[in-house]
Amino acid sequence: METIERFLHASYDEFAGRAAITRFLPLLAERFARQRLRAVAKVEGKALTGTPIVLFLCTHNAGRSQMALGFFTHLAGELAVAWSGGSEPASTINPAGLTVEDARPIRDEIDRRVRELLAELLSTTSAP
Repeated sequence: METIERFLHASYDEFAGRAAITRFLPLLAERFARQRLRAVAKVEGKALTGTPIVLFLCTHNAGRSQMALGFFTHLAGELAVAWSGGSEPASTINPAGLTVEDARPIRDEIDRRVRELLAELLSTTSAP
């Protein structure tokens, strides 16, 4: 997890230092970090096994991305791997100030999306 965050921050900093338009910096940093991590994995002999790998990213990694990671990890078991990270990670989970009743629809939507993502990933990797 620390390696992913370090690569994500370094990638973000590299782009942020010269970007005229900052709107897409998180996306560019995520893509560049992913490419760098894949390269490191190859160099270190950690060949890709075909197991789906998912990275849940957001700005603070303090709420929805953590929830998505939890759902994904629980549902995927050993069939897929996931991490979460943020371009500006918070030191604590976001309390978001919502009541339980107000938070449930958000939770349910994240659960639905994670299930769809996992179904798509597993159908793609199990295809001949």
